[in-house]
Amino acid sequence: MPTGTPVRVAAHLVLCTLLLAAGSGACSYAFVDGPPESHRQMIHFTCTSSNTLPMIDTVVGGIYAIGAIGAGASAASQSQRDAKIALAVGEAAAAALFGSSAYSGYGKTSKCREAVSELQTRAARMQLQNSMGLGGGQLGSAPFRLPPPRDPWLSPPTETFGTPPTSDPEPTAPLYSPDDRDVPAKKR
Repeated sequence: MPTGTPVRVAAHLVLCTLLLAAGSGACSYAFVDGPPESHRQMIHFTCTSSNTLPMIDTVVGGIYAIGAIGAGASAASQSQRDAKIALAVGEAAAAALFGSSAYSGYGKTSKCREAVSELQTRAARMQLQNSMGLGGGQLGSAPFRLPPPRDPWLSPPTETFGTPPTSDPEPTAPLYSPDDRDVPAKKR
């Protein structure tokens, strides 16, 4: 155990724990990317939609929190108590770092999923406009607005497609000529 005052020992332990935590984790701060600021004008972008890294931060932060509670609760003598409290403070700080990283990561992945959904909707509208020959040229801006979707089962048709015939026409007999080669000849 290092020699020095309990406050100095606690400061070293807290610093070492924070450096260990920062170097080994807080994955969401380092590796989770949210959507770009101008994603509504972009036709392609990438961001992190998976919650894997925030989940890892949550688990590691929980482990540090449990360790902080355990270290703070178990102390026999006064000298051990100071060291355990310093360890508990360091682990609580690491738990807070991982917890805030997880919170940030969950927020970024949620925004990413929303932005990707918006992008897919815009792309589908553009594809529909282009297939109808009404392409606007730019993503998200068209010279007209598409009509709202209509359920044909719940509302009557808005257009008339013609009237049905009043009576069925008489069927006509097929005409065969002697030149037809596909008709079998009569046997004599």
